[in-house]
Amino acid sequence: MNCKNKHFLDYDYFEKKYFKTKKNSKIDPELLFHKKKFKFFLRELTYRFNHLLNKKYSEKFWNIVIGKFIFYHLHQCQEVYDSLKNIGSLEKKKMKIINPKFFKTPSNMIDYQNFIQCSELGRAQIFSILVQENFYNSKILYYKNRFNLPKNNKEITSDNDDRKFDILLKRTRNYIFRKIKEPSLLITGCYWPVKEKIDIQYKSYGKIKADNFFIFNKKKIHFDEKLRNKIFSTSKFSNSFDKFFFKTLKYCCPKSMFENLHFRIKKTETYLNQYKNLKYILNENLSEDNLTLLGVAKNKNIRIIYCEHNTLHHPFKNNWSFFITSLFDYYFTLGWKNKNKYIFAGGSLFPWIKLKDYKQSIGKKILFIPSIPIKRTLYNSSIYGEDSFHNESYFKINKLFFSNINKKIAKEILYKKYPNKVNFSVSNEEKKIDKLIKKKNITFLDTNKRLIGKDFENSKLIVVNYLKTSLIQSLKTNVPTIIFYNNKSYILKKKYKNFFDELIDASIVHKNPLSAAKFVNKIGYDPYKWWNSKKTKKAREKFILKNLKSGNELKKLILRFA
Repeated sequence: MNCKNKHFLDYDYFEKKYFKTKKNSKIDPELLFHKKKFKFFLRELTYRFNHLLNKKYSEKFWNIVIGKFIFYHLHQCQEVYDSLKNIGSLEKKKMKIINPKFFKTPSNMIDYQNFIQCSELGRAQIFSILVQENFYNSKILYYKNRFNLPKNNKEITSDNDDRKFDILLKRTRNYIFRKIKEPSLLITGCYWPVKEKIDIQYKSYGKIKADNFFIFNKKKIHFDEKLRNKIFSTSKFSNSFDKFFFKTLKYCCPKSMFENLHFRIKKTETYLNQYKNLKYILNENLSEDNLTLLGVAKNKNIRIIYCEHNTLHHPFKNNWSFFITSLFDYYFTLGWKNKNKYIFAGGSLFPWIKLKDYKQSIGKKILFIPSIPIKRTLYNSSIYGEDSFHNESYFKINKLFFSNINKKIAKEILYKKYPNKVNFSVSNEEKKIDKLIKKKNITFLDTNKRLIGKDFENSKLIVVNYLKTSLIQSLKTNVPTIIFYNNKSYILKKKYKNFFDELIDASIVHKNPLSAAKFVNKIGYDPYKWWNSKKTKKAREKFILKNLKSGNELKKLILRFA
């Protein structure tokens, strides 16, 4: 933007104002709003998409196939809508928006996430649609040039294992696959090592097949403006938000879910037709292709099972378990139990880092595993304790922690930044944290690689500042671990208010970063005595026993369904 245009307001201005005024107390009414609108939009899009394909698919079918997109996009639109709505009178304001001829339509759901969540242009595009619809009298400045759009990152598949090991097992795998002619249970889109997939197929005597379903499309998909104008028409709506939401669908609905939808469903039906005795499909990754598969399977009266991924979502307020349970017939957890008869305590075959020969020795360092303060989330939940409007408070807890670490302990710390391979739009708070850590003479490790076994083997103490995957990983490796978190954002449900109490009592988990820093200063030179104490061992073991089961337990459960 050149100097003469600096007085024009763009979306970044409104977003900053919105996140500054937004509080946790607003999550509950927003969630109620989402649930209400989700039902309405799903019902409306069921009718319209059936008209598009000349079909009579059920609302349940469309909930599985496009529900995830509606769920994500509803949140994006709500935040843009509210950020503008809460500013006040804007008729005389001058705003900078994107010229519609430069709008981008995502090719698929991965492209949608990269563009809408991870780039500034994605949100600016939604903002531009809202401004055009509602503020005709504004003196609007269009962007005049084309932009470098974010790359369409490939989706992570379940077979992302060590290639050498994969080659060694290829003949064995192919032999087993040839024997599996009429499976009753299909596993697809699960983040398991190849050897585990082979093992469960072998133990099932051909009743289970492990695959990684995807839909391959060679042709370039062209944007059909005329058809989109028809299907996403806003003429019947009087509500301004409803109009806005459907206007955005014209450009934001991925081509894979519109122009290429008929092709994708046909390909999926052909794939499923080869399995005549299939009764169950188990999925973990909720990828767009696998959701299409699950929707088509549902039409064939095949039951679908969700296998929980690598985070304990259920204790937190507004987690999206309620949405997942609306899609699936059964829910296999990481190991925790529930009174719901459709939820089973499962286990995990996720490739966690396992240490066989961990030794307590002098010379090891303290490994700090941080989260990443992402600028915006895909949906509203208290499980996102570092994102969107939590960025500032996330910086504050880190500032408080590192400011109270003594100099000698600081020299022992290795800081392993979260690898930003997805190209998330990162908050400015990340830069503030980096500056603070450099002042303390803390060593930065290579940020391009994910955590590996050697990171844990070379550590005498792990410090984690958030409550997702790394919490489980560190506790499972049994390396001395201290966890602190942003207690202003990670809000537990009432029935789980004591979820971390025993870990807190054993000083493993700290609600207060100052408490965590003081404890690291105290035991940082020799954490083993504390970690191996009866009280600490009991708290860790009890937490794991209650919430996390082994891969063998999950296999036993799956074999019961085969």
